[in-house]
Amino acid sequence: AAQFATVHDLTADVRVDTFGDGQSWPTTVGFTMDDGSLDINGSPQCLIYPWFDGNWYFFLNEPNGDIFLIITPPIVVGHWYTVNLRVDTSTGDINLLISDTATTLPLGGGQINIDFDRNYDRLSFFDGELPGTATTSAQATVDNIRYVATGVICPSDFNADGSIDSTDLAVLLADWGGSDNDLDGDGSVGSSDLAVLLAAWGNCD
Repeated sequence: AAQFATVHDLTADVRVDTFGDGQSWPTTVGFTMDDGSLDINGSPQCLIYPWFDGNWYFFLNEPNGDIFLIITPPIVVGHWYTVNLRVDTSTGDINLLISDTATTLPLGGGQINIDFDRNYDRLSFFDGELPGTATTSAQATVDNIRYVATGVICPSDFNADGSIDSTDLAVLLADWGGSDNDLDGDGSVGSSDLAVLLAAWGNCD
């Protein structure tokens, strides 16, 4: 995910293949912040998941976070659902929508608002669980993943360390004539992109 984006918009198609025989989720889809030093369960999370009871839930591990039931018809094993999660970290608005993939008809969702103390830096898709008392794992298939990040605060910060410095300059120069790190939107990395990067030199605000 784009670390310094303020709006994260993720859409994915999800099919529950089995709920297993334990209290577990077949998959989770969403965003996390993980610097590698913490277990994922200790990291901020913003995730949609089907639960063994046949319902969709939203898990938010943030200040004022909680577990929220997403009201939809019961999940049908083998059926495709389209999951959309849109988070605006500048306003705290979170929009959830579950739709029928085949018909595109909305089945349920909603909006909540919380206070954020950071952005997310990971797209997260977790495999299903196999709890200690279970013999069959919960499983699901995730397909057609689409992610859009907007409101990027520091587009020149290619390594997302919070500052524009020689490391970012090296990335830009290595892509000279390419398009992966185009900052001015003209489709090619060149002198104008270098000017943009140098003008932003220093810490991201």
